[in-house]
Amino acid sequence: MDLETKTLYVVIWTSPDGSVNRAIYQLQAIDITNGHSRHDPLTIEATADAQAAPGAAPARFVPSRQKQRASLLLTKTQERPGSPPRKTLFIGFGMTHEEHDPTHGWVIAYDVDEFRWTAAWCTTPHATGCGIWQAGQGPSADEAGEVYVMTGNYGNENSVPAPGDLPESFVKLHYTPPADHVSQGKLEPVAWFTPFRDVDRSDLSGQGQDNFKDYDLGSAGPVPIPGMSLVLGAGKDGVLYVLDKDTAKFGKGSDYRVLKQPPLFFTYFPGFGIDAAQVGNLDRLYTGKTHHLHGTPAFWRSPTHGPMLFVWGENECLRAWTLRETGELKFLAKSAEIASAGLGGKGGMPGGFTVVTSDGGTPNTGIVWTLAPQSGDANTHVVRGILRAYDASALDPIPNADGTPRLKLLWHSDHIPDNAFNHSKFCPPVVADGKVFVPTYDGRVDVYGLHLTARGQRRATNARRMPR
Repeated sequence: MDLETKTLYVVIWTSPDGSVNRAIYQLQAIDITNGHSRHDPLTIEATADAQAAPGAAPARFVPSRQKQRASLLLTKTQERPGSPPRKTLFIGFGMTHEEHDPTHGWVIAYDVDEFRWTAAWCTTPHATGCGIWQAGQGPSADEAGEVYVMTGNYGNENSVPAPGDLPESFVKLHYTPPADHVSQGKLEPVAWFTPFRDVDRSDLSGQGQDNFKDYDLGSAGPVPIPGMSLVLGAGKDGVLYVLDKDTAKFGKGSDYRVLKQPPLFFTYFPGFGIDAAQVGNLDRLYTGKTHHLHGTPAFWRSPTHGPMLFVWGENECLRAWTLRETGELKFLAKSAEIASAGLGGKGGMPGGFTVVTSDGGTPNTGIVWTLAPQSGDANTHVVRGILRAYDASALDPIPNADGTPRLKLLWHSDHIPDNAFNHSKFCPPVVADGKVFVPTYDGRVDVYGLHLTARGQRRATNARRMPR
């Protein structure tokens, strides 16, 4: 949403006759003051001509088999001092079938002032797969307008990626706007880190517990840290990688020496002495359950603890970390509550989704709002969800049962009598205008706010329910 122009940009998947084979993607620009379209819809198309090998057919965008899950990214950059800023919309795509399917991941750029296509980048110009998923998070941008994505698995999990293909990678993309009103721009990778590129996957999954040939780094999105030269992220294995935003220091390959700190078990603790840099240590289910990350970490500058990260993986607790300028993270505390608590087997999806709010830098005003399934698997069943609020700074005086510091739970939605909703995975809560907006799997958005009781006390309430 562009608040300057009061425009909502929307990608839709539609078909003239209702069939999947004739489905197309369109980009819409809607005036939020009256609901009218500002432009005729643009049909989304792309081919990777500049990325094709000599004599080979270029990869092409297949609308009937692409899946657009990631949010949209709107940037505003200035090409040179004194020039007017240019607004660009970036759209990430996965595909309906990841393995053994002739489709690719894409990032496609549009100049929204002129409302036209300007550039595209294909994640696998020489093979297939490698979608932009990120559990619903869109591409990210830093202060300079550079774009970051984390990609999914290759079309053939046992293959060594061809040069130019970037599966399961952190990718830094540089966008060059068009020189005039008719020419194209450029969107090209300038740095990347592929932690599992050289791994022989043919002998993995020996325990039969999970598909460890599919590390799926792109199950969550990257976080460029504002005010720091850091970009970080974690994927299905729950391991965090911290890189330098600087292109030269970011690197181009699988060299772990470019990392700002060694890989870190981020969503869970497997035990002391287990090295996350050794890929063999990821080929197992610690505690017998998955600890995948599907919700991108939330960053916040705490007046008490300094820069912080909050993360909630599958079958685990909300975890709080402190972050230093060097890229070093330190565990601070975790919640007593567990996502999908009590499930047997490998547990349930998708963990928790977080957002942090505060009254600027005013101490003791930070709140971590979270959405998570209470006890079920939201990937395969419709299960009950819960909204929780934690203190982002002050810890609970009572530690957890394992002796770790405990995050203080302030409130949860079950405090409201007869209040219940079903969990909608990949959807974080939205906090605006003193209210918390909760997407549900019940065909509605629930809105929570504060109201005064008869004695003048403030109490949370489910203010109203908005039908979808």
